[in-house]
Amino acid sequence: MIRRAAAAAGVVVLAVVVVAGTGAVAFLMGSLPSRRGRVVIRGLRAPVEARFDRQGVPHVRAVLEADAWRALGFIHASDRLFQMELRRRAANGRLAELFGAEAVPMDREARVAGYAASARRDWEQLSDDERQALSAYADGVNAFCVDHALPLELRALHATPEPWTPIDSLAFGRLMQDGLSVAAYPERAAFDDARARGLDAALALADASEPGTTGVAPEIVELLEKSPRSVQVSQAAIEMAPAGSNAWALSGTRTASGKPLLAGDPHLAAERPGVWYAAHVTSADGLDAAGLTLAGLPGILIGHNGRVAWSLTMHQADDSDLFVEQVDAAAGTYRRGGFWLALTRTEETIKVKDAPDVVFTVDRTVHGPIVYAPGDGATWALARAFAPADQPQGPGAFLAAARARDGASLIAALSHYAGPSVNVCWADVTGATGVKVVGAVPKRRSGDGRFPVPGWIDTYDWDGTIAADALPSIDGRKDGIVVTANDDWSGAGRRLPYPGVFAESDRANRARQLGSALRKATVADMRTMQNDLYSPYAARVVAALVALHPADPQAQKAVSILSQWDARAAGVGPSRLFYAFMKEVRKEAGGDDLRVTWSMLDRMIEGRQAQGFWDDPNTAAVETRASRLEAALSRAIASVTRKDGADPSRWSWGGAHRLVYPHPFASAIPAFLARRLVFGPVPLPGEWHPLNVAGFPLRGERYDVSEIPSARLIVDLGNVDASRLVLPLGQSGQLFDRHGHDQLRAWSTGRDFALPFSAAAVEAATISTLRFVPEE
Repeated sequence: MIRRAAAAAGVVVLAVVVVAGTGAVAFLMGSLPSRRGRVVIRGLRAPVEARFDRQGVPHVRAVLEADAWRALGFIHASDRLFQMELRRRAANGRLAELFGAEAVPMDREARVAGYAASARRDWEQLSDDERQALSAYADGVNAFCVDHALPLELRALHATPEPWTPIDSLAFGRLMQDGLSVAAYPERAAFDDARARGLDAALALADASEPGTTGVAPEIVELLEKSPRSVQVSQAAIEMAPAGSNAWALSGTRTASGKPLLAGDPHLAAERPGVWYAAHVTSADGLDAAGLTLAGLPGILIGHNGRVAWSLTMHQADDSDLFVEQVDAAAGTYRRGGFWLALTRTEETIKVKDAPDVVFTVDRTVHGPIVYAPGDGATWALARAFAPADQPQGPGAFLAAARARDGASLIAALSHYAGPSVNVCWADVTGATGVKVVGAVPKRRSGDGRFPVPGWIDTYDWDGTIAADALPSIDGRKDGIVVTANDDWSGAGRRLPYPGVFAESDRANRARQLGSALRKATVADMRTMQNDLYSPYAARVVAALVALHPADPQAQKAVSILSQWDARAAGVGPSRLFYAFMKEVRKEAGGDDLRVTWSMLDRMIEGRQAQGFWDDPNTAAVETRASRLEAALSRAIASVTRKDGADPSRWSWGGAHRLVYPHPFASAIPAFLARRLVFGPVPLPGEWHPLNVAGFPLRGERYDVSEIPSARLIVDLGNVDASRLVLPLGQSGQLFDRHGHDQLRAWSTGRDFALPFSAAAVEAATISTLRFVPEE
């Protein structure tokens, strides 16, 4: 549960063998999604129409909002039912029913987290409007499932979906939210490292990896002193790449139209089908919003309604803590102060394809579910600020946001969002812009959230969460620009008042630099910013290398080439050498046993921090920063010239740095069909630190792209029909549907498509119409 759960948005099929015996015929049977004609939906109050544009984006027109969500539920199922089925099975801990024993660990995590149980509690506490929207959405999904051919993957797996329910939507929402919270990772990594190498070494590494000073409770120090050393650092200690999303808004004083421009590109793990589904939903009773939806839920999460536009970035406040509990498993109790309290226990049964059921017990303390019990006195409960039973999670905040008339009413609506904290970057037609934090940020009684704390005393407990109106905000009136990029806000002249796993300020500072230079900005300028490849991180590192003056001729040559580089992560040129060097220097800095982060490396290379990590204690020699960097430079240029030749202008960063969208069924069918199931490889520029993000693992030999802009949106409030959107793949998840990857080329080359909004623009863009009618 505390592993990275980006797959929550689109779970990968775990075993090809489940379809190994399926013939190609099964894949070719059935019809592709229909985007024209007439469909009956039970419960519909009045006719609805969906007009589809050339990218397959539906523009839904209804009389009542609930009917609009019914239509969207049908459309989501038509294009993404396989994805939706996997999402709800992942949330309910039922993947093993389809995929066998390999899926049991994921199902166990979902049961321990309690997404389904939380969803049932949520349903009981939601408002009537939320319940109506969720029920209507489920009606639409089920209307598709009853009368239309199932996706080819589901038929190949002999899986017939059960009726969709509002609880399924809510459980998936819980799963998605949990996957966006990353704060427990560094805690687990630091504790594991302390058990493997000692507390002092672990704290030195933690403080080198994330700026700050890690405090450890005396009770945990005592526990570690009594605990046996572990043999190795656990998988949790492997470095995570820095997370990221970008959003910025320019006020009318900086734009050609005199009205604000907003740009947003949320960065998430590359998934197939993509995370988002674009839609435009209108109703005669006041709804009119366009943007990004999630297949499985009603609501527009990122988008605009003609008067106000908004995008989201993860705020990354530390919203989770690991509590070390004293547990008597045999008695079913845990210690709190001078008392032993009964664990809350539930028995879970996971049904497994072609194997016996897996039955286990989930224990919970006052802090949360027990997620790890190694048997050495370090039983851990995970507390999540967005998980309390008295804080229902539903779509209400985003349903209300779609009807906002200005920035103030947008923030009032989103203040009811209680999930992992996010930055809301917004702009409205009055010319106002801003950033506001919404979501759950805990109020700690003590401690910094960077290391597990004792659960048997109340010293480190939380006093609820910070009130919505007390969370930070930025007003765009002063500078005419607001920017958010998962940073700590230091670039905006302030520091956030609580801990977090914040990204470096490179992207935020670069967006602020570029935006502040604009006076008559247009949509094209926003596009140029989104595709900017300049890496401030690389520029800092190269400056440190130029001052190094290595003795080795190969290292000298590498420094000479990099000194003439413009620090742009372009698809060709010296960027190839720089990222090869970063791979090599990561090996020099920590080997395979240390969690070495990007932020740690640049400080080490510049000589600012953690110099002791350069020395290998297993050798008699004392390795220094200079010797390690020289060795990394030499190896990097040797490997690049061996693969790409001697001419730096012909070195191919894109050739090494590629995005591939595989399909798990490809190896089970004839090659001529399998080739059509794999999208890519797509060569990409970029890396983690430019505005154009294309992240890759620092560890290992390959540069496979793992994290990408999951959409790029630009909204022009001076002319909303000039707004633009692009997805990495396309709208559809159906095999062989032309909208399955028809946006990939445009997305990978920095282009986008119109997102029509006015009735006239939608009419002009329509290429097909699907009409929904009530039962007679």
